[in-house]
Amino acid sequence: MIVKIDHIGKVVNELESSRNFYESLGFKIRYYFEKPEHGYRAIYLKKGKDAIEIFEFNDKKNPYAKIIDGHTALETDNIKADLKKFIKQGYEIVSPIKKGITAKKYASVKSRTHSFELLQN
Repeated sequence: MIVKIDHIGKVVNELESSRNFYESLGFKIRYYFEKPEHGYRAIYLKKGKDAIEIFEFNDKKNPYAKIIDGHTALETDNIKADLKKFIKQGYEIVSPIKKGITAKKYASVKSRTHSFELLQN
């Protein structure tokens, strides 16, 4: 069952200036990570219960950028059951359940209109 919105994801042109902007608003860096195989660097920032994940891609035309930009991450208490439910509703799995960086497990899902992550701690 989905229990809350964990964070939103945004692709930015310059990771450092975007980080500085969010830090000026009181957000604190929780995680920094790179995925060279997908061509990006990212920072997960949090302020209170609110969080944002910002991504900078080496190539702006990278297909992952379109999927990641504007995604919503939903926390679930049962990732397998929720993933099955979304598949039955016609959603496509972009990334199957894997060990995560900002959560214990995650999976990425998309439809024609939007994409999101499922996270389980």
